[in-house]
Amino acid sequence: MAVNESKVKEILRSILVSSQSKQTAFTLRLRYYQLIGHDIPFKKLGYNSLIEFLQSIPDVLRINGTSTDSEVTSAVMEKSVYIFNSEMKKQKPSEEKLSSERKKKIMGEVLKKRDRNPQQKILQKQPLSTLLPQLNNLDKYWRYTPENCLRLGEFIESCPRNDFIVGHRIPIIISTICDPGEFWITKKNTVFTRMMKVMQNFYAFNRFKSFVPKIALTELLFCVVSKSGEFQRGLIVDLLRDVEGYVNVYLIDSGIVQCTPSERIYFLDRQFSHLPAQALKVQLSNIQPVEEVWSEQSTKRFVDFVSGKDILAKISMTVDGKISAYISEDCYPSKILNDVLVKEGLATLGNKKIIKRSRGAPKKEVPFRKCQFDQV
Repeated sequence: MAVNESKVKEILRSILVSSQSKQTAFTLRLRYYQLIGHDIPFKKLGYNSLIEFLQSIPDVLRINGTSTDSEVTSAVMEKSVYIFNSEMKKQKPSEEKLSSERKKKIMGEVLKKRDRNPQQKILQKQPLSTLLPQLNNLDKYWRYTPENCLRLGEFIESCPRNDFIVGHRIPIIISTICDPGEFWITKKNTVFTRMMKVMQNFYAFNRFKSFVPKIALTELLFCVVSKSGEFQRGLIVDLLRDVEGYVNVYLIDSGIVQCTPSERIYFLDRQFSHLPAQALKVQLSNIQPVEEVWSEQSTKRFVDFVSGKDILAKISMTVDGKISAYISEDCYPSKILNDVLVKEGLATLGNKKIIKRSRGAPKKEVPFRKCQFDQV
């Protein structure tokens, strides 16, 4: 099917303008799929085209950081929201609430005033229902969702990159390793740890009430899964129609994608949806594989280096905008993993873009450094 780029951009523009909250490319893509389904092959446009499109919208979005082809930086509608709120105060200084129709009219006027390019018209703010051609399908899933749980179409924010300050050395937990060019870290967070401890107790007693029936299983649903006796937050990414009774779930707080039995998937209670995802994808700074892909030996050396140790990460940014880091031991910060790999001949200096992933380096969890929810 041919890619109708103008149609895709029109839909994306509608989603952005209809939202007053922070949007990342990840959540934007999820909303796009939820609204439209798979009729228009959004994937074929690629993230680079999306970023170019976002940057071309005059004054509506502010792009923070540098665009990437895998994790697009946050696009925040701060200016639009500020002007919208200011305009409402001017129009109605009293404390009476404006009607929804009046708010839509004001928002439309604000966007028109700020449209510097008449050939690139920004769609006016409109109710979400007008952007949902498949609203009946959503109702089909919503009727099975408990009132206090997250529904299909509601989202958890991705890991805030601003929490990882460039140049700072911070204590981290390495949750998942693919190879030195792709691994996931989480920041030690006592608030998150307490929330996860409460979540373990909650689902130990309420999991049967929160069970997701087979008819309500669908991609892009945030949920809770039982993994090795531990309840974790996740996002259904593939229903695995060829494998009866299993779905692929991305664990948003560790970066792992795991095949999960459908009977171990539960609706996510809203009290556990306020904190953003904790896993952040990172690569080692200023090094590249000796050959085209990372070797098994380099990945094994990475795992050995962080095994059973308290780890520090000094955050930096690569040329293409991806977050990278220098990894060291907490008790011996001068011993840096990046330098060790180069010294042992498992990596070379540089930031060459890696196109292929090591054939012998599948994603693997680091069980000895995974989040310990019982530690506060």
